[in-house]
Amino acid sequence: MKRNMEIVIEIAKAIEERTSEQRFLEFIILDDKYDHDIVQYQLKLMWKANLIEAMDISSMDGEEYLPGDLTWAGHEFLDAARNDNVVERAKGMAKEKGFEFASLPFDLAKDLLVHAAKGWFGLE
Repeated sequence: MKRNMEIVIEIAKAIEERTSEQRFLEFIILDDKYDHDIVQYQLKLMWKANLIEAMDISSMDGEEYLPGDLTWAGHEFLDAARNDNVVERAKGMAKEKGFEFASLPFDLAKDLLVHAAKGWFGLE
């Protein structure tokens, strides 16, 4: 399975918008838009990359992760990816170089988002 930065951004936004009562509740976010296993894989990657807190409730039926809160690193990533115009600009920058944003290494994607945000605000 592949990592998908676009889904990672959507998950991070959804986690941030949850109320405290929803913490560690079953996370069905995006299952109607993406395959459940793909969403679960992104959650696992986010947890292992220390972007989110999560509980591993995997069983013999398959991997399953319940996300908790964003970590500090998760908030930093989301802050870089919050603006859709910035994300589109970062995607365009990646495409100009022959890459798909969704499959970029995490650190490169984050750096590209920060660079795009700086450009958006005229800081570069």
